[in-house]
Amino acid sequence: MGGGLGLEPLTSIVETLSKLDYPIQMMAVAGKNQETRQEIEDITRKLSGPVKVYGCVDNIHQLMEAADLLVTKPGGLTISEALAKGVPMITISPLLTLAKNFTC
Repeated sequence: MGGGLGLEPLTSIVETLSKLDYPIQMMAVAGKNQETRQEIEDITRKLSGPVKVYGCVDNIHQLMEAADLLVTKPGGLTISEALAKGVPMITISPLLTLAKNFTC
C-alpha cells in the first residue's frame, strides 16, 4: 500500500517481492495515483506470481483481513487499521515519506 496518494515506490516493491523464491500472491493498492497503478499493471504481465492491482478502495479492512503481511508507508491511519486487524507489517521509508510530503 502507498496510501491514498500512492506515494511509495510501489512498482519497485512489487518487482522485488516477485523475485522471492517463495510462492506468494500480492495485492497492490496504488490509491489515487493512476500512473503508479498503470506501471504496476504493466509489470505484472511479466511476473510469475499473481498480482491484483487496486486504485482507491473503500474496503481496505477486507483487504487487510485477507493479507498475511502488509508492506506500506507508515501513515498513522494505515498503521492503526493494520494494528486493529492484527496484520504484521513491514514499513518502507518513513523518513523519506516525510521529506517528500513536507517542505519548509
